[in-house]
Amino acid sequence: MMVFLPPPKPWKSAHCGAVDAGGLHGTPLARPQVGQSAFNVPSGGPEQEMRSEHRTSRTRKSAPRGYTLIEFMMTMAIFAVLVALAVPSIQSGFSKQHLRTATIEIMDVFGFARVQAMSRNRAYLVRVTGEGTPNGKFAVSESGSTRCSDVGTGMANVKVLDLSVGDFDDIRVVASGPNGFGNGSFSLCFLPNGRVVKSDTLLPVEGGEGWGAGEAWFAIQGVKEGTTSTTMGLIHRIVIPYNGVPEMLPGMPGTPHV
Repeated sequence: MMVFLPPPKPWKSAHCGAVDAGGLHGTPLARPQVGQSAFNVPSGGPEQEMRSEHRTSRTRKSAPRGYTLIEFMMTMAIFAVLVALAVPSIQSGFSKQHLRTATIEIMDVFGFARVQAMSRNRAYLVRVTGEGTPNGKFAVSESGSTRCSDVGTGMANVKVLDLSVGDFDDIRVVASGPNGFGNGSFSLCFLPNGRVVKSDTLLPVEGGEGWGAGEAWFAIQGVKEGTTSTTMGLIHRIVIPYNGVPEMLPGMPGTPHV
């Protein structure tokens, strides 16, 4: 006598579906997605919630924070120190440039007299004086002939540069040669051939710096801020040799230069 037993009941798995004991019958296994394990916890499980909370806390930690009052005060203090160190250098640079600009303006006065004398075939007188102006004044006058003795018949003050007024009121003539600026005035005569001579004798200016026929010179310097006569800083010297072409040199006579 044969006895037929019922087949065993299939068991179910949360991940693999229902299979029988032999693994040949029941619900087929679900195929995992690309990059997904067959044993991952389904979406929305505890592990997914933990990952979400971790990302939220990481985002919260990476948020930028502001500056504290102490950090701000330290930054301002460092900035103030840097400004205090930089201001003197900036002021010194401005002073040097201002003195150089004044030097160029004075050289232009003598250059103007020389060019006019050669182009108009007349003598031109350049008078440098400290009378009535504490810083010095340069005045160019045209003679009525080829001699500076006839300057009274020509045109007076065709070009004037007064250092006591205008942009260069902080620049002062501190010395001149060979007569010396302190004696009141100093005059040079530019002839039609471009040469420069003394206005009274029509002879070349005596010099002592190896310029051949001699040279006249004027030294200028900046006036200390808040004063009217105290000078300080660099000295520029304008030299007018016999050929009448002005040049700029540093310092007083005797200062080495290239």
